Amino acid sequence: MTTITVADGYAFVHPKLDLSLAFTADLTERLPTALQFALNATTQLRLTGAAIVYDRGGHPTDGLVTAIQATADGAPAFTLTDAHLDLGNVFAADPTARASAARVALFSGNDAVTGGSKDDYFNVLAGHDVVMGGAGFDTIYGGDGNDHLYGQSPNGGPDGSDYITGDDGSDYIQGNAGNDDLDGGRGSDRINGGAGDDYVFASEGNDTVNGNTGKDYIDGWTGNDVLRGGQGNDMLKGGAGYNVVMGDLGDDTLDAQTGTDTLTGGEGADLFIMRSFATPPADRSELSVITDFTHGEDRIKFSGIMGAEIETVLSGTADSYEAAIQQAKAMMAAHAGYNEIAAVQVGSDTYLFSTGMPSSDIPKDSVMALNTLATDFEIGDFVIR
Repeated sequence: MTTITVADGYAFVHPKLDLSLAFTADLTERLPTALQFALNATTQLRLTGAAIVYDRGGHPTDGLVTAIQATADGAPAFTLTDAHLDLGNVFAADPTARASAARVALFSGNDAVTGGSKDDYFNVLAGHDVVMGGAGFDTIYGGDGNDHLYGQSPNGGPDGSDYITGDDGSDYIQGNAGNDDLDGGRGSDRINGGAGDDYVFASEGNDTVNGNTGKDYIDGWTGNDVLRGGQGNDMLKGGAGYNVVMGDLGDDTLDAQTGTDTLTGGEGADLFIMRSFATPPADRSELSVITDFTHGEDRIKFSGIMGAEIETVLSGTADSYEAAIQQAKAMMAAHAGYNEIAAVQVGSDTYLFSTGMPSSDIPKDSVMALNTLATDFEIGDFVIR
């Protein structure tokens, strides 16, 4: 386990931590337990450990490094403790690969990282890591493992707009304040956007996302996800899979895309965008559901409808989903119009079907609206653009 603590006023950039310079740079300190060299024009690194061996040129060839103290312009920059860096293994690598080999050796365990007040860049590679970005506009890569990645400082505090990706593993990601860009990566992740207008990409896996406050954009992509917008006017895309999508407070847009979703708009004037089928699915379980449609406030958009406006809304009743499909076909054939909606009531719920083709009796798009009356649906409940 490697522990990194970055001082306020210093920006830690992981790719620039080139410890291979220890094998070529002029050392200002050379002891069996420590060595020191310049990382760049402003930053000095002091590596401490045990049994450090040097060649005739004064460069290390073996030994163990357990800690690093960095100073920039004479002030503390960062500390790295609890390390296990075998200089012999790094020295044995091809010279062009030594910088990468050292970083892998340092960050392949279960690391604990705390950023400072500047814009930090952390890539903690494999392991179950905990990273606190701190204030500033931070970039954090979790790598393999089940990580906890936070954009903010410990115990809250100031924050910036961060980019955080979990990569592989089932991660917990929290953006906190700022307009954050959060990517769960592969695995079943939990993602909280926090305050700010966040972009959240759940990526692969069965993910749980809460945008919290702000105008958030949330994309579930693949997997069976639970997506919540929180407070604000959010855009939520279910992606593929069987998803639960909730807008919560605000005027939200909930897009079922290619999945089979349960959509709850919550408070506010919400827009539900439904997927397009060649024909309605034979199995009711493949149909998306709207749980809380409010007439006069919410609207539904069927992605298969073309043209400028809805021509008419037809209503009827049936005893089952299968019968509702046939009833919709019959009503559409009898009307022979363009851009029609057929609302068919089964029990306390209504199945909605649409067709964008004139004189067609084949419903295209379909959705189920719970606890609604077919006769209550009007042209104003639907939108094309």
